[in-house]
Amino acid sequence: MRAVAAHGLLERTLVTSFHSQVLREARRLESGIATGLAYPNDRHGLSERRPFGAFVGPGLRILRAALPARIDRMLAAAGADAAMLHHALVTPKVVARCREAGAAVFAWTIETRDDLSRVLAAGADGAIANDPSLFDE
Repeated sequence: MRAVAAHGLLERTLVTSFHSQVLREARRLESGIATGLAYPNDRHGLSERRPFGAFVGPGLRILRAALPARIDRMLAAAGADAAMLHHALVTPKVVARCREAGAAVFAWTIETRDDLSRVLAAGADGAIANDPSLFDE
């Protein structure tokens, strides 16, 4: 964190993690650093395993339904300034809850223009994509 501040990058840096304790530690080291809580964490890589592929969509739908009721507590527990959400979880309702909690919303990882349009229409502040041409008009 000292290097970020020493190079004048503090205002342009956003530390993100799936783990609240990482974000709290970043803030302890540099109180002015912005933090973003990433969600959900597929820590075992199940979504990439063929036998579990059929469960990814239904699992994301369950998370999407539950997230508006939980996101404010999750952000508060992490002390996060932003919610870094899988694009399938970004809805107008969850964006509104994040705004009420004072947090920005970023969607990851956008793979299609339709997904980009959907998350921006829902009110996301930004999107993360592997293909920068998705942002061309």
